[in-house]
Amino acid sequence: MAAEIDQALAAIAFEPFDLQVQGLNVFASSRKIRIFWAGVKDQPVMRQLASRVENALLALEECPDMDMRKFTPHITLGRNRNAARATIEQAVADHVSLSSRVFTIDRFCLYQSHATTDGPEFRVIAAYDGKDNQRQTSDLANELVTGDFE
Repeated sequence: MAAEIDQALAAIAFEPFDLQVQGLNVFASSRKIRIFWAGVKDQPVMRQLASRVENALLALEECPDMDMRKFTPHITLGRNRNAARATIEQAVADHVSLSSRVFTIDRFCLYQSHATTDGPEFRVIAAYDGKDNQRQTSDLANELVTGDFE
C-alpha cells in the first residue's frame, strides 16, 4: 500500500505554521514509563493537518491498521529501557516550564519503522510540502532517527 499512502499524503494541502516546544511529559503504563517527550504548544492548524492525514488514510480502499489513540502532538526524546520512574518524573517536574523558540513547520514526513535489538529505527521515506504539494525524497531517504535513554 506504500504507493497509495504516498499518493494520499501528497494530495494534502496546508500552509506552513509556527510551533513551540512547551514542557516535558511521558507516555506510561501503570508499570513503566515507556516514552519521554517534549510537548508542543497547542496549534489548531497542526490539529487540522493531523485530521487531514487521518482522513486521507481512512479513505483508502484498504485502510492500513491505524493507531486510533487520541492525537497528542509531541516530540519523542527517548524510549525508556531502565531508568527509574522517580528519575524520569523528577526530570519532567524540573523542566515543567521548558519552552523553545518558535519554529516553522513547512513539511510533514512519512516514516517507516523497523524493530531492532537496540530499539526502533525510523527512516524518512518521503516528505510533503503542503503548500506546493511537492513530494521530497532525495536527501531524506537515508535519514535515520533513533532514541533511547537510560
